[in-house]
Amino acid sequence: MFSPAPPRRRIFRAARRPCSPILTWTGFYIGLNSGTSAGDVTSTRSFFAPAGVGAPEFQTLTSRLPFGDLFIGAQAGYNWQLANRVVIGVETDLSVGVLRQSGHADYVDIVPGFFNTVSGVARFGLDWQGSTRLRLGYAVTPRFLPYITGGLAYAAIAGSTRWSTDAFAIGNTSIVNGSGSSVKLGWTLGAGFEYALGGNLTFKTEYLYAQYGGASYVLPTLHNPLFGASGTGPIASSAVGVHTLRSGVNYKFGAPVIASTGGGPLGLFADVPGPRPVWTGFYLGLNGGYGASMLESQLNQFQPTVFGFEAQGIHTKLGMTGFSFGGQAGYNYEFANHIVAGVETDLQWGGSKTRGSANFTDIQPGFGQGLGGSIRYGQDWYGSTRLRLGYAMGNGALTYVTGGVAYAGMAARIGWTSGNTVFPIVGAVDGSASGTKLGWTAGLGGEYPISDGLSIRSELLYARYAGLPVGGGGTINAAPIGPMVQALEVRSVGTWTTRLGLNWKLGGFAAAPVVAKY
Repeated sequence: MFSPAPPRRRIFRAARRPCSPILTWTGFYIGLNSGTSAGDVTSTRSFFAPAGVGAPEFQTLTSRLPFGDLFIGAQAGYNWQLANRVVIGVETDLSVGVLRQSGHADYVDIVPGFFNTVSGVARFGLDWQGSTRLRLGYAVTPRFLPYITGGLAYAAIAGSTRWSTDAFAIGNTSIVNGSGSSVKLGWTLGAGFEYALGGNLTFKTEYLYAQYGGASYVLPTLHNPLFGASGTGPIASSAVGVHTLRSGVNYKFGAPVIASTGGGPLGLFADVPGPRPVWTGFYLGLNGGYGASMLESQLNQFQPTVFGFEAQGIHTKLGMTGFSFGGQAGYNYEFANHIVAGVETDLQWGGSKTRGSANFTDIQPGFGQGLGGSIRYGQDWYGSTRLRLGYAMGNGALTYVTGGVAYAGMAARIGWTSGNTVFPIVGAVDGSASGTKLGWTAGLGGEYPISDGLSIRSELLYARYAGLPVGGGGTINAAPIGPMVQALEVRSVGTWTTRLGLNWKLGGFAAAPVVAKY
């Protein structure tokens, strides 16, 4: 008698689902960064000549001038993420300047049958800078980590000055030449955010303010005996404050912040588990940034004199710096191959400016003279209308290049007075101008969704504008000498701007199809 065979047990195997991403900021990391650093420095030059023609002679020159530079650097650190999403860490970084911008001036004074020339160059700034800081942040989402930071700052503060004077049929009448560099310690505070792109790669943007002690170096002065006394004296700066806005990428060792699912180097082009945002649509937003630039100008002066006339010209280069805040609006269209094309317009208030000033005194037995003045030049507002071309990575990030037309509201003002023991006011000049100037702009950036409809962005832009001329009239104390006329011609203005912003996408980020791996 045969019994029926027992029924076979059916075994059902559920389809394998992708593993949940490993989400942690804990671990060591290294990275690269780039951005703009700028500030202003107040310096005093003291000169004493104990012997020679006109000795003893005492000279002082107090000036306030801005400086700026484009920096590149690297950082390394360690983060520890607690169970409550708080992230604490320590980071050290070092950056070097790449533009090495210097201010310079060339002066010529012509009267019938005679002329004087003065030419010189001066540089003050940071050869390199670094910091060692604590970081305290909170992981708002697994990808997005805003933080505050502060600690020790250090920098190599360097300066150099050289100028010479020449007279017709005589040759060189004086030479001033000196330089110095020293490492200074200080403190730094700031804030920023870091965003996990995918795999072990993250993107960061941060603002830092650092303050360092002053620096000094010696300026020997050699005079032709017919025109004064040789001597020496120091030039010293007060405390130096530096604003830095920079962006960078980090590579995290060990477990990734967001687990990737393949897709090219570092998982950047992978579709991570979950819906991916689609960038098609209109958006508007707000932004803030910091800029650094160089101003090149030509100052021409003409006045009638007892000799017939006198013509003077001064060619200068000065740094420009400043904060800006504004808004933007635009439209993106994402193609099936992840290419994103768009157009954007923005408008900013503020911008790069120079507010230089100088006061000079020269005292000799029975006689003294002085010269003081200031110049203001820069952007009251600026904006651009640009095309954007980018790639939407599988992890949701959008990287892009951009370029188009730039426009800015420029404003300028010049003014100075001179006097001596005999005439309290020998000369005085005042002038101002304003106008809108056109130019071009190009740059690059990245944008990252942090919630449905809200994205955070960081970009670096370079813009170049036509210059704005400014004229001024003045008077001379001695009536026979007559009035004088000045004209300041700005030949070009180029600005580097690093800025951070938020965008709100109208209608939110529609989800692209979820890619699941089985």
